[in-house]
Amino acid sequence: MARNEVRDRYGRLLYYTERVGNRLEVRDAHGRLLGYCQHGKTRDPQGRLVAKGEHPALLY
Repeated sequence: MARNEVRDRYGRLLYYTERVGNRLEVRDAHGRLLGYCQHGKTRDPQGRLVAKGEHPALLY
């Protein structure tokens, strides 16, 4: 699993992404699932469509 971290200008972890199977999961600094990107769409943890396109920053 590859993990990419996104930090603010002070170095605090905002969220990170990790590839799990064929989807990109977005998790907060505590490891809670914020949503995922799969098949060119961004969805929240319940599976509701957030954006048509892979935009993990919209889940933060």
